[in-house]
Amino acid sequence: MKKRNLFLTRLLLLITFLVIALAVWTGRAEADVHYMPDYEKIDLQDILQKEYLEVRDYEVLLRQTGLGRLGVDELWGQERQEELLFLQQRFFAPIEYECRRRWVLYHSERVIQETRDETRYNGEDTNEVGEHGNLEEAADHGDFLPTVRTGDILITFNGHFLGWRSGHAGIVTDAEKGEVLEAMSLGTESRICALEHWREYPSFILLRLKNTGDEKRQEIGKYAGEKLVGIPYRLLSLCGIEGEGTQCAYLVWSAYRFFGYNLDSDGGFVVTPYDIYQSDLLEIVQVYGVKPGNCP
Repeated sequence: MKKRNLFLTRLLLLITFLVIALAVWTGRAEADVHYMPDYEKIDLQDILQKEYLEVRDYEVLLRQTGLGRLGVDELWGQERQEELLFLQQRFFAPIEYECRRRWVLYHSERVIQETRDETRYNGEDTNEVGEHGNLEEAADHGDFLPTVRTGDILITFNGHFLGWRSGHAGIVTDAEKGEVLEAMSLGTESRICALEHWREYPSFILLRLKNTGDEKRQEIGKYAGEKLVGIPYRLLSLCGIEGEGTQCAYLVWSAYRFFGYNLDSDGGFVVTPYDIYQSDLLEIVQVYGVKPGNCP
């Protein structure tokens, strides 16, 4: 009898320890939902008026807006510099989000409110910003993904299984139409989704294939949109898509693998969003809710 009581006591202690450990592990994951800059928001007007940018200017713009050199050069080339003001406002703005249960132990976060900062960028007591007249109008004229292109890859880590942030990935199949191919969840098939829904994630990373022109990336995006739609979701899909299923990161990997690009950075058994994020074949175009230069 005593041995049985001792066994039950130890079992109870073990279960209690595991529950506490899982709670702490999950709590730490939920603390990494959205990065808020821990440095000062500065006035960008002097930089925006420059014809040519220096290395330091690109570094400042990345830390202030989340937009990398590729995206900055595109805005400069199209004389759309003032859109950086919207990105800066959004990058520094507080958000409210909720954690939603997707499966039994899987949760993901979604933005429920973004708070606009009605402060002038140069510190004066007015809301004027460039030609739009005020900050609210400037925000209304902004695009949260102003330089996205067909073939680009979107990654978010706003999804976690207990304390492991598995994340989600998608490939842009038509930037002009705002379409992204995604494998969303168990019980569904890969499908074309609206790019706009990525605005709901508290954080994301926009990636682009290095050293290739628009034509090749558009070819990859078009292939994904035509050939990789309607594939059943399989959590542990490994090799081969047709008849075997897919999952979000594997879907993106497959589109690029068809053209000879292996985005699986660690060559492991399963492709994850983190594997794609770490690929040397890709470069960052834009981050949001992520510390520039770091992975959550």
